[in-house]
This record gives sequence, structure tokens and C-alpha cells, in this order.
Amino acid sequence: MRRFTVNNFWKLMLVVGLPVAVAVLQCSQPDELGRWKATLNARGETLSMKALASPLSAETTAAMEQFSAAANRLRVGTLDPSTVSPMKSSAPGYAKSAWAEESPAADVNVRTRWSDFATQLKDNAEILAQVRALLRTPPRGPSHNLVDPFGSTRPSFVGKRIILYWLWGAEVDALHRGSLDEALPHLQSILALARMNDEEFTLINQMVRTAIVGLATSATWEALQAPGWDESRLVALQNDWDQVCLLPKLEQTFETERAYGVMFFEYARTNGQGAAGLLGGLGLRSTNGLARAFNAQVYLPIWQKAWSAHDELFFLKRTQPILEGIRTTGANCSYAAMQRFLEAGEREGLNCESPLSRFLYQVGNALLPKWERVLELVMRQETLRQIVITAVALRRHQLRHGSVPVNLQRLVPEFIPTLPRDYMTGRTLLFERNDDDSFVLYSAGENGRDENAMGDDLVWPLAGLPGRISDPAPNQTNDTLVVDDMGVAEVVRCLALLIHLPLEFDPKLAQNVTNRICIRFESVTMFEALEGILSAHGLALTRGAKHRLNCIITNPYPIISGDHDITGESSSGELVPLIAIESVPLPAAIRSLARQAHIDYQLDPRVTGHLTPEVTRYYRGMCAEAALKSLLREHGLVLFQNKNSKVLRVTLP
Repeated sequence: MRRFTVNNFWKLMLVVGLPVAVAVLQCSQPDELGRWKATLNARGETLSMKALASPLSAETTAAMEQFSAAANRLRVGTLDPSTVSPMKSSAPGYAKSAWAEESPAADVNVRTRWSDFATQLKDNAEILAQVRALLRTPPRGPSHNLVDPFGSTRPSFVGKRIILYWLWGAEVDALHRGSLDEALPHLQSILALARMNDEEFTLINQMVRTAIVGLATSATWEALQAPGWDESRLVALQNDWDQVCLLPKLEQTFETERAYGVMFFEYARTNGQGAAGLLGGLGLRSTNGLARAFNAQVYLPIWQKAWSAHDELFFLKRTQPILEGIRTTGANCSYAAMQRFLEAGEREGLNCESPLSRFLYQVGNALLPKWERVLELVMRQETLRQIVITAVALRRHQLRHGSVPVNLQRLVPEFIPTLPRDYMTGRTLLFERNDDDSFVLYSAGENGRDENAMGDDLVWPLAGLPGRISDPAPNQTNDTLVVDDMGVAEVVRCLALLIHLPLEFDPKLAQNVTNRICIRFESVTMFEALEGILSAHGLALTRGAKHRLNCIITNPYPIISGDHDITGESSSGELVPLIAIESVPLPAAIRSLARQAHIDYQLDPRVTGHLTPEVTRYYRGMCAEAALKSLLREHGLVLFQNKNSKVLRVTLP
């Protein structure tokens, strides 16, 4: 007991003494925070929330109250509109129109008819009409008092989300009924919702706006797949998109968040236990009584008096490179140009990643969100906004001139003032016209590489499913084709080379298709063998979004049925008086029997360890297929068949 008491005494002295010692050292250092703030002020930086925040107007407050009340009155009947998925990807560079589906429900297990969904929307039509009326002149200023973030006013983010999905639901219902005149006002209201409170420069508000613009992108794609568009409607839609902006709001948003941090540090230094309660507890990450007492009686008072200034200095130094990166991006419109500033901020953070630093700078760390992720999301959505505006301009060109232009330069200045910018790279958006007058419009994505509208690229998709590739030599069959322990990607490329069929793997697949196969075919063309191997691995050879390209992608076509075990099913073929297998390795025995039965098969990579024994078997009065199935059953294996493929699979049960 005495040893236990002594040990705990020294632990307590260490826990209390260490912060006190650090506090003494910190207090003895000069006012670095004051000098840093003076330097920032000399550069023209604003650290005061009062200087940055726009005043809260009575008109905005009244409009937001009406808006929230309308959202609360909407009632879900058969289907929540948020479950209706717009622009659902069907393959790289392709998507399905929700309004053209048999049911509005994205979940195939939910049985909802379009007529039931329309009835639900009709029951809420009056409320949606009031919402659209409010959004004709959406309030642009802040929805709550930024100078008093702990006050009674609160932003209505939940209400915005509810209204957003109901407007989308009303649009998709109108598109399904073939009424573009009804659908367009709902889409325009979604874009007006994206402009609501766009001068409320808080991070959460701007990220909500970014999410709204994301759904507006998909909703616009859905609308443009419908017939009935004319020049006046397209011009109105393009003008609405021109009024939406995200990146220009980001600099002041960051400045506001920094000013909020400065304001919070001042609050935390002067409000005793209030700071600890607001942050969920400073100090030791423990819930026991001793830790809570230490946090309240030792850590927080010492933090307030001794090292809160150093914590705030850490916060300001971390934020400055990110702010410079945002300003550079605003000038260059390039996420790639922003990266070096983000890396500088990350290096500054790594300098403070020791356990002691994390213990000391708890408030600064808590006030720093993942700005790298925030900036990526905003730049992606700004790029998609450029893609949408360009897609509308391309549709206008098609209506006016009878076809899509051969390049984007033909759109300037008749339909757009300048070439559209890829905000991810700082270059012009990528574009290609197909022979059928469809087009591919896309960004090179975060990695900056042109991946032909696949992989990391951000694509304005074509509607439906990609076209299949036909056999270039349908009459050139081969007696036997054997693949022995080769990688799937290697086999596919070799077969494509033999039939002079250039193809490209979806970059997201190329690194994952690594398993090795053993397979044999009889009396098939090279192309049939290629398709069989792809189908057996859940892949397909399709026409890319760029129609000149043949692409290997995850199979996007409806599956007729899955694999099923045929080992116990009846067999067919000529009966053989005697099939003799004498001291033959099991793989060779399987290969021999499959050849005699004219069965194309592959070995599941998982069973290679089971195929080690040599076998001796005699089968009398059986066909080769029955003998093969019997051999497999004896060794705990099964023969699976997939109706989408001619290839059978030897695998484990």
C-alpha cells in the first residue's frame, strides 16, 4: 500500500509539475503573438470578426423563418425524395436518367410507383410553390449573427437540405411526365437555393452551398437528357448557372474562420470553465475524477495564463499558408497551383506534432479543420460548374448550327465569353466529339492526367450504357487455346493484340486485376475467348465515352443470373467404355477430361493449393463430363457456371 501511494504521489507531481514548468518557460518568452499579429495587420490582414461580418438584416431573418417553416411542413408519403438518385453512374463516362427508370426509388427492393410519388408531390405542391416564391429573390446575407456565434440565432442547414431534395423530387417527377415547363422552374429554384446566404462566409455554410451545387449539377444533367429544349430555355438556364459562384467566396470565408478562431481564443482566455465546457474538456483525455480535476484546476488556468498565446500563434501560423494558397488559386484557377501552399501549411503542422505540442496546442488543433479536403471539394465543384455551363452552351450550338462543334474554341464568343477552365489543372477543359454527334466533356481530375474520361477524370456523362464491341474476325475459330498460369490483364492484352484490337483498361481496374488464371478453350475465336475471360472476372469490353476507344471496365450490363453449381447436374456426351487416368497430376487430369468433354474452364486461384496430388482413376461407361464432375467431387471441388459466360469455373464449394 505504501509503495502504491508513493508511486501515485510521484505520478501526480509529474502531471502537475510538467505543466507548471512549461508555463514558467512560456511566460518568460517575449510576446511573439503580438509581433505576429502586428505583421499581419501591416500586410492588410483583418483579424477582427466585427470588421469582416456583414450585419444581420431583419429581411433576411424573416425570409429564413418562412423558409424553415415551409421545410417543416413538408410531409413524406410513399418515398423520401432524398432517396431518388440523379445521374446515377452506369459505367465510366455514362449515367442513367432517374426520370427514365421504371421506379423513382433507387433501391430495387423499394416498390414505389411514379404515380404514387406524383401524388405525394401534389399533396405538398402549395408549400413548394411558396418555397419557389421565396427563392425568386433569395436572401444573400448571413442567416445568423456571426459576431455573437453563441447567441440565439442559428443557421437553417437542415431546412435547406429538406427543400433541396423536395425541389429535386418535383423536377424528376415533371421530367418523367414529359413536362419540361414544370421541371425547369424547380431546377432554377435549386440554383437559387445555392445562392441563398452566399455572403454568409462561414465554412459550414459554404460547404452546404457546395453540396447544393453538386446536386444541381446532377439535376441539370437529368434535365438536359429530356426533349423539348429551345434557345430561350437554355439561355435562361445558363444565366442562372453563371450567377452561382463558390471559389470567389472562399477567401473571405477563410478570413472569417480565422477571425472566429481569434475571437474564440480571447473568449477561452477570459471565461474560465466556459472554454473547457465548449471544447469538451481541455487537458488529459480521460474521464476519471483525477483527470477531470487536473483539467479544471491545473491545465485550463495554466493554459489561459501561460501558453494560450503560443497556442493562438500556432493557429495563425498554420492558417497563413492556406490563405495564401486560396488567394493564389483565385488568381490562377488551379488546384495544382494551390498544392505547394497546402504542403507548406502541412510542414508547419508537422513541426508541432510531438506529444508535448499536441498536449499544449489543443485549442489551435481543434479550430483547424481539414482545409485540404475543403479546398479539393470546392475546386472539384467549380470545375463541374464550368462543365455544366459548357454543356449547356454545346446544346445551344447543336440547336443553332445542327451539330456539336469540333472543338470548344467554336463556342467563343457566341455561346461563352472565354474557353472553359479546368479548375483542377488550370488548363482548358478536355473535349472530343464522337461520330454520332455526341460529345465527351471532362476534367483531368485531381491527378491532372488525361485518362480518356475514365479513372480520376470528372466527366459530363453520356446517357445509358456503353455500346458493346463486336468480334472483328467472327469466322476465325481456333481448335484449342490454352492459358497456363498467366495474369488476367496480361492474357487480355495478348488476345487483343492477336486480333489487332487496341484497348485500354479503366485506370481504376488495372491495378486490381492481378490474379493469375489457368484456362482452355476449344473451337472459339480469340474474341470469344477474350469475352469469356472478361465475363468470368466481372469485366466487359465496351465502347468508351470517347467512341473511338475500346475500354475494359467493370461489367455494366444487367446480369442474367449468378454462378450456380452444376457439379451434381446431369451430364451429356458420348459414353466411353473406359476412361483411364494413371498417376497423373490432378490439374492435368482435369485438363484432359475437360478437353474430352469440350468444356471451357478456368481454375479459381484459391484452389491451386488443393491440386497437388497425383490421381489414378478408372471410369467405365461414362461420358467425359460425368467423369470430370466425379473427379472434382472426390477432391472437394465444384464446377460453377455463369450464364453470362461460356467459361466454367473449377472452385471450392
